[in-house]
Amino acid sequence: MRQHVQVTGLDTTSFQKSIDNIHVIHRMFERQFPDGALEKPSRDTYSSYECINLNTRYFTSRKEDATTSALPILRDIDPQGHLFALQGDKYFYGPENEVQYFSGQCTTGSKDIKE
Repeated sequence: MRQHVQVTGLDTTSFQKSIDNIHVIHRMFERQFPDGALEKPSRDTYSSYECINLNTRYFTSRKEDATTSALPILRDIDPQGHLFALQGDKYFYGPENEVQYFSGQCTTGSKDIKE
């Protein structure tokens, strides 16, 4: 189970350069791993605009990490407790699954980023 976000720059040059750089960086890292071990960034479109898809798993398998302590799942993320109920001996919500949420707000003459 994953959470997902799709981001587009609506055809701006700076966003396109960012996407191109993501692919360049991937090619640099790819050389350090066995073939197929590093997942390739996907090229996708929203309407006619290029975008990038980002996702993260809600849980980590205990087979992959047997020692890390589970983190509490905040009510903002799981208001009805459905994710909490899915945890057990096989899967847990840990630091690798935690996502920080940010928002941006522009005011006249300045840019403030609020966490």
